[in-house]
Amino acid sequence: MKPKVKGKFHQYDEDSLKKAIEAVRNGGKLREICRQYGIPKSTVQDRIKGKVSDDCKHMGPDPVLTRENEQKLVTWIENLAACGFPIKKDELLNTVQKIVQKEKLKTPFTKGRPGGSWFYGFMKRHSHLALKNAEALEKYRAQITEQYITSWFGDLKSFLIKSNAATILEDPSRILNGNKSGFRLCPKTGKVLGVRGRDLNIVKPA
Repeated sequence: MKPKVKGKFHQYDEDSLKKAIEAVRNGGKLREICRQYGIPKSTVQDRIKGKVSDDCKHMGPDPVLTRENEQKLVTWIENLAACGFPIKKDELLNTVQKIVQKEKLKTPFTKGRPGGSWFYGFMKRHSHLALKNAEALEKYRAQITEQYITSWFGDLKSFLIKSNAATILEDPSRILNGNKSGFRLCPKTGKVLGVRGRDLNIVKPA
């Protein structure tokens, strides 16, 4: 059940807004165009009159964590999902709490931990993310073989290059012994966070 929040979130995408603005500028009737695309008249009027830039994609006040921190969270969620280790809602909220406490941010959160309203707003601001059921990889697909290990390191190197972090492969201090250490290989039952429209798999131990 979605939490009750003050105000309404827009239900249209940027592409629909651009089409509506273009249609009005080409002589279309404002009321009919807005009804067709499901966009408030004031939103289109503000763009037409120049009160709001056409390039502006953000509505409402800045997020509590700042845009930069939120984007880091989004990238983190995307990367974990791509690697087969997606996180659950509670793990995201716990991570936000750690960020708030570490950076000593002033927030309306109880004990620095956001609740359902913040999560709902976060998902609205980043609508390409979604909560969904992940398909577990079969054991034979996650088996540790020479070919699998070689492929994994190849994918890792490509990921680090893409992230401008390939230099860590040249740093011996980053080579750690994972023996006797506990690592979460897959989340418990329940929905996890991933990118909308992309397959979401969870790597389970063989």
